[in-house]
Amino acid sequence: MVWSLTVADLNGDGPKEVIAGSYDKHVYALSADGQLLWRHQTAAAVYTIATGDLDGDGRPEVVAGGDDNRVHVLSASGEPLWQYEADGRVVSVLVEDVYGDGSAEVLSGSWGRQLALLAADGEPRWELRGSDDVSTLHLADLDDDGQLEIIAGHRGGEVTLARVDGEVRWRYDTGGYVRHLGSHDLDHDGCKEIIVGSSDGRVYVLNDEGHLQWGQEPGGPVVTVHVANLDGSDTAEVVVGTGPDTPGIYALSSAGERWWEYATERGVWAATSADLDRDGWQEILAGADDGTIYILDSFGRLRGIYRAARRVHGLIVTDMDGDGQDDVVARSGNDVYLLSVLPGQAISSQAAGKSEPATLQSWTGMLPGSAGDGEDLVELVAVGDIMLSRTIEERMDVYGSDYPFSSTGDLIRGADIAVGNLECPLTTVGEPIAKRFTFRAHPSHVEGLVRAGFDIVNLANNHLLDFGGEGFVETIGVLQDNNLAYVGAGFSDADAHRPLIWEAKGRRIVFLSYAASRWKDSAEVPTDEWIAFADVLTIQDDVRRAAEQSDLVVVIMHLGTEYQGQPDEEQLAVSRAAIEAGACLVIGHHPHVVQGTTSYGGGFIAYSLGNFVFDLDVVERAREGAILRVLLGDDGVEAAELIPVRIADDVQPRFLADEEGRPIVERVF
Repeated sequence: MVWSLTVADLNGDGPKEVIAGSYDKHVYALSADGQLLWRHQTAAAVYTIATGDLDGDGRPEVVAGGDDNRVHVLSASGEPLWQYEADGRVVSVLVEDVYGDGSAEVLSGSWGRQLALLAADGEPRWELRGSDDVSTLHLADLDDDGQLEIIAGHRGGEVTLARVDGEVRWRYDTGGYVRHLGSHDLDHDGCKEIIVGSSDGRVYVLNDEGHLQWGQEPGGPVVTVHVANLDGSDTAEVVVGTGPDTPGIYALSSAGERWWEYATERGVWAATSADLDRDGWQEILAGADDGTIYILDSFGRLRGIYRAARRVHGLIVTDMDGDGQDDVVARSGNDVYLLSVLPGQAISSQAAGKSEPATLQSWTGMLPGSAGDGEDLVELVAVGDIMLSRTIEERMDVYGSDYPFSSTGDLIRGADIAVGNLECPLTTVGEPIAKRFTFRAHPSHVEGLVRAGFDIVNLANNHLLDFGGEGFVETIGVLQDNNLAYVGAGFSDADAHRPLIWEAKGRRIVFLSYAASRWKDSAEVPTDEWIAFADVLTIQDDVRRAAEQSDLVVVIMHLGTEYQGQPDEEQLAVSRAAIEAGACLVIGHHPHVVQGTTSYGGGFIAYSLGNFVFDLDVVERAREGAILRVLLGDDGVEAAELIPVRIADDVQPRFLADEEGRPIVERVF
């Protein structure tokens, strides 16, 4: 996934290159015709990219920051020059001559509540630790005194302004995550105002002293803000992109009055402008969650649409090849697009995207045709993989931690027991281990799991240790602090195998959990004791002991072959072994697709529930999952249903709808 994007003339030949940071741990440099010039590998996802001439040789260096807690500085040809170790994920970097002495510096903002100014050779000029993790950065000379000010946005909603020596001058609290910071002299008083976009649904305009000039609520969380002169006057307008409940593009006057709005199908994550057709008026380009790039005229009228294959979360308008014509660079999922619009030519649009299956944005109450719960039966709801990193986290930051679960939360909260597989650590600390994919999400997003109604999360999987022991320890602490039970992991082998006892409607139900044995003490899962691994004899011993202290035993299995529609030999062997030893129910996940269910030996097995919250967009079947609803009685499983879901925009599972617009429910036992 392309996570960050910029353009620069790296080799000094006139045409510009595209520099992209990717979740595959690489920085890529592409020529204007899309050819790979070089790539540089880091230890984790690259979240932010900037360029600037640090050594004064006339060629820009590339500065990248990412989930390896590092700032990397590369030459124009991709050779590593130096790196700086931050306190956590580096989320924003800027390159600028901060002191005005002719030598550029690097400004870095990261998790760990850290802001750092680095000299051209990587030596820290200063490091500042605040009260909250940084979300974005901006540099501007606000009061026209020849000195830059440093503006930082924070996850909890704070905006801080600091001098170039690191002294904080003021703080202003917004009501939500700060995703956008910009500046412009909106009122023509000679000083620039700070323009803030917050997840609380407001655009804030602050003066250089931190006082609110005006605020406006265009509609929904503010995801992106762009300033442009739309009406040909001597004042600029503020263009705002919002989502998800009332997604759209809004134009505000320099004084904050709403001028016009254009409703979109999905949230708008990128906005920019240019006079594409050379008629003297600016066109607005906006990229949305569903892959649509909207092209509007200055008055909010649709001029064209381009549909990319995946969400568009970044747009740059620039003349890439020096021909005097603007090009549009877009980041969309795994791809970088270069689009060209000829002056005076009608803006073309690609054919409409493929149709999506019908889903329900919400459903309240009893599911149609479902088995009655019964006063004395325990209702258990289980889901598959919940991965809160990557673009899931990006949306949760702005839309709220509840967003992935808002369509299915009523069902989850209504169950006596709700179980899911947490497919990432919740941590700001630790180093990424050496593996292909490493996931982590900010600990604050545990709120989404709690408010969705989950009681128990499985930790016996192949991503819990992606950020080593430190990340594991913090994850356990986060779950404990939020009264969210976990199973399948612990600080010793005995802890990992310890049964979780849950009481519901007078019954003692024991949960056990295991990960595939092939991961034991491997590069994928570097431990032989912190996670319970699936060995037939061990599982049977654990189940028999658990049965002695409970009424029912439920076993969770994280194993199988990815994207395979049928259970493999290990799944069959360990699932059957658990039932034979006395378990009444086996719940499986890991293959990322839904597999079959079966009755076996007096018990019930769901081999894989597929993905629940995951942004896998390269395999179509991985966008589909299933919720398992089980009714448990004295003798075990009394009824079982599969409720299929579709992951909308690769973030939010929604019930698949039947012809009458109701959730589909399949009785499987």
